[in-house]
Amino acid sequence: AVKLFSEAIFQGRVDVGAASTLDLGTLTPAASDFFGPVTAASGATITSSPTGLGLVTFHDTLLVDPAAFYTVVNTRFKEIDTIPNLTYQNLDLSNGTNIVLAENITASGLLSLDASTPGGQDLTLNGHTVTVGALATQGEGRLTMTNALDNLVVLGNATFGGGSTTGRLTAGTLQIRGSLTQAATTSPSSFDAGPGNITFRTHFTGGTGYSATFATPDSSRFGELQLDSDTLRLSAGAVAGYFQGNGGVIASADQQLKVTTDMAVDAVTFNGTRMLFDGTSTGFQYFDNATFVNMNLSLPQLKLNYAGTGSKSLLNDDFDNAGALFVEATSVFLNPFSLSFNGPDVAIGAARTSTPDGQVTVTWP
Repeated sequence: AVKLFSEAIFQGRVDVGAASTLDLGTLTPAASDFFGPVTAASGATITSSPTGLGLVTFHDTLLVDPAAFYTVVNTRFKEIDTIPNLTYQNLDLSNGTNIVLAENITASGLLSLDASTPGGQDLTLNGHTVTVGALATQGEGRLTMTNALDNLVVLGNATFGGGSTTGRLTAGTLQIRGSLTQAATTSPSSFDAGPGNITFRTHFTGGTGYSATFATPDSSRFGELQLDSDTLRLSAGAVAGYFQGNGGVIASADQQLKVTTDMAVDAVTFNGTRMLFDGTSTGFQYFDNATFVNMNLSLPQLKLNYAGTGSKSLLNDDFDNAGALFVEATSVFLNPFSLSFNGPDVAIGAARTSTPDGQVTVTWP
């Protein structure tokens, strides 16, 4: 067994034989670097103290036998294009790691993606699943999900503060069980999955008390936003190409959720959150059984800039009765359109409707 008590730099090949242990110790923040290949044979162990703060950085190939043990707390890879499937705790992919996954990856702690130069790091899921305790992109760090089978599962919080993801989040699913935070530290497009794209899904599921915060919501946007019978709190306005709401609550302090392509909403409560559908000629699927509460009385609770062609019926939507304006509807393509409501507020609906362009007829039966 070999145990380190301070920073170490390994310039050549390191082989950890069967029944041997390479103990990287407690480490310091400066940590240890391996510039040559590292292998661990069956029965070998590569480990570090559970209280270690430093990084173990691999600049070359790491090959660990399936029957070996890898229990390093903080692992970083640099200047390589492949990583092994190990039981990572905290995993950092840094400068020079342009990795296209060939298998699933799991990290029980934080997955950090970072680089100091544009294009200096990229993680492409390539049809695989990445499961992590938390996620952070920073510097020029970024990820690519363009395959419908791509699946990124974040068991805690996800923070996107790295490089631009425009054109890189176009397919697959991001599952979040905590909060999503978009920061514009490096790029205003650090979480850009839209707005017209509806094939990249962000699904808040499996947790409680979700939140989403966008520093630059005009440049960083959801593709598809899915919420099922849970509460999502918006700390700022948000934009989605497609909103699929199956129950649940969208809560905010007078913020707006803007949807640009399609929506399928049933039994969602909008608590202080205004809803804007700024759509296209295809319109939306349905917006039924919605409830609006604690709304800003001076602004429309539901604003439809284009609802489709012909006509659309909205069923059992319950607006905040104290509001001065329930619905504002316009046909931005100047095609006459009829909109009908059938719900609890039908008796006073006519006085709560605005049609600024005169192209929409609203009926409250």
